[in-house]
Amino acid sequence: MTTESLKGTIFLSHSNKDKSFVEKVVKSLDPANTFYDIKSMDAGQPTLEAMKSGIESTAVFVLFHSLEGQSPWVDLEKSLAEIQSIVRPATKILVCPIGGASHHTLPLWMSRYFTTAPSFKPNDIVRTIRHLYQKYLDDRHPDLVRQHPGREVLQRQISLALMRSSATTGKVVNAVVLTGVQGMGRGTLAADLVRDAYRGMRQAGPVFEIPPGGDGTDWHLQFFLI
Repeated sequence: MTTESLKGTIFLSHSNKDKSFVEKVVKSLDPANTFYDIKSMDAGQPTLEAMKSGIESTAVFVLFHSLEGQSPWVDLEKSLAEIQSIVRPATKILVCPIGGASHHTLPLWMSRYFTTAPSFKPNDIVRTIRHLYQKYLDDRHPDLVRQHPGREVLQRQISLALMRSSATTGKVVNAVVLTGVQGMGRGTLAADLVRDAYRGMRQAGPVFEIPPGGDGTDWHLQFFLI
């Protein structure tokens, strides 16, 4: 299995009129697997050829849909994405209405796919894209899904505790603190716990991310409690 066939790309379909908004999303994505405009093309590569190649290897096709940003290129990308969704059903489709647009003005075939809310900010869209990208990898390569042997019982106990708490209080638990020795699988457990305990929530929320200096926070808390 090659690295390219494993990863797939995130294809961002947009009009030049919406570029200022889209660039706020792009800067938080990995450029190594993101197809975004001319920056993603090889030197001397024809635009149409690059576009077809990008969509053929797409893991997540993201359409930034706006009423002001209609263009023949975007229409072509939507048509190619429709073909790709048939040829490779694992491909994820995400529609991001911006500038007052809605799903009502989308092609019929796209209306069944997940659409972000108009209130979503660029960081919300990035989080959703990452979620769908990881789901694509999990669906295409179940043999590579992260495992943490010996922690399955602990994960289930935490999940049940969270569900019981929500059922008892009528409120969703917004924060869970996991402590432990660095490098012992705490992050992997936390990421999988999110998918298990909050499986009924909307796509891409909640998510688990270790912020910069996250382990430093652990040390701070330890000293604070001494």
